[in-house]
Amino acid sequence: MKSTPELSLFSSRRMQALAVLTALLFAITGSAAAQTEISLYGFSQGTSPTLPISGVVRDAAGNLYGTTQYGDHISTKCPNGCGTVFELSPAGTLTILHAFTGAHDGANPWGSLVRDLKGNLYGTTVAGGASNAGTAFRVSADGSEKVLYTFTGGADGSGPYAGLLYVQGTLYGTTAYGGTVSGGCGPSGCGTVFKITPDGTETVLHAFGGDSDGKYPESALIRDAEGNLYGTTAGGGTSNLGTVFKIDTAGTESVLYTFAGGTDGAQPWGTLVRGTQGDLYGTTFYGGHTSSNCTQGCGTVFHLAPNGVETVMLALGGGSQGANPQGGLVRDSNGNFYGTAFHGGLVKICKLGCGTIFEVTRTGKFINLHSFGGSGNNQGQGPRSSLISDGEGNFYGTTDAGGFFGGGEVFKFTP
Repeated sequence: MKSTPELSLFSSRRMQALAVLTALLFAITGSAAAQTEISLYGFSQGTSPTLPISGVVRDAAGNLYGTTQYGDHISTKCPNGCGTVFELSPAGTLTILHAFTGAHDGANPWGSLVRDLKGNLYGTTVAGGASNAGTAFRVSADGSEKVLYTFTGGADGSGPYAGLLYVQGTLYGTTAYGGTVSGGCGPSGCGTVFKITPDGTETVLHAFGGDSDGKYPESALIRDAEGNLYGTTAGGGTSNLGTVFKIDTAGTESVLYTFAGGTDGAQPWGTLVRGTQGDLYGTTFYGGHTSSNCTQGCGTVFHLAPNGVETVMLALGGGSQGANPQGGLVRDSNGNFYGTAFHGGLVKICKLGCGTIFEVTRTGKFINLHSFGGSGNNQGQGPRSSLISDGEGNFYGTTDAGGFFGGGEVFKFTP
């Protein structure tokens, strides 16, 4: 068991004090009355934990768990820090559960965590490990970290950017590289879909070929009641602009839809949402409407019927509407969808806008719920991940930059 570096007592107390001061200033200025977004914690730039690219998960007590891509442990492999796994209490206290060293335990976690019923957290790092090709790890409830699998960068995959799917002790995930080497992907490979059993055995369920079946999967997987897996690739397909795929229980891959890059969207990076009738919902980073700030399109929210017919529910228009959704969607009990856009919204600090939170109702109506303000005003910029819901009408997420301290934030949003 590796010992984990911790923040110094002085640094921890200083950050907590600054967080409290920020909350007080926020309340005094009256901004809370005009905003429904509240910064729960602001990360600092530098060697402390910074850039929470992934989303968060929540336990029954209201604690939030997530990762930062950089910060804390500095090494030759990680000049900006190797990243952390953290816990954020409802009172706003941040605890570093594990600080990656960049060696055997991995470096630079990118995808969101998943939590089991015992409170263990599972995730991936895109780098580190024996071959510097990434790892799959577990952080136990007591804070101890265990590497479950180290990727070699060959046929078994490399660069697991997405989080994991946990099913009764077995983990399912994707690597953006590795697997099949083809002319369309170069020596790095086209990516894989894999599973890891509780004994640490990794099996590649599908290696992408880079042609019609897609390449570079960067989203987490979802699973139906029959055990079929669904996901997206950011490239490949007939137009090389991404696909939606299915892998059945026999390991056979089927391309359900290939994006053309026009009004139908391009490059889906977010995790899919499965509907009650077997249909799928998701987002694309590009495609849809074009503008001066979105020459490749501002992105879409799409619906894919079981028969393979794709319908664009929303083509983001940039500006106040938001642009380039990178995360997936979350759906409420009424069938409305909520998501984030990486660009768009306020442009005073961010040239292309600091990002938005939006709603698409079940009837297809678009509502811009919030525009992020960027650095220096207790609001973040650049939300990359999906939101999560607490079931009481509140949503939680992260921004990878901005916030009062400039290193991103964890936020709470109430529509």
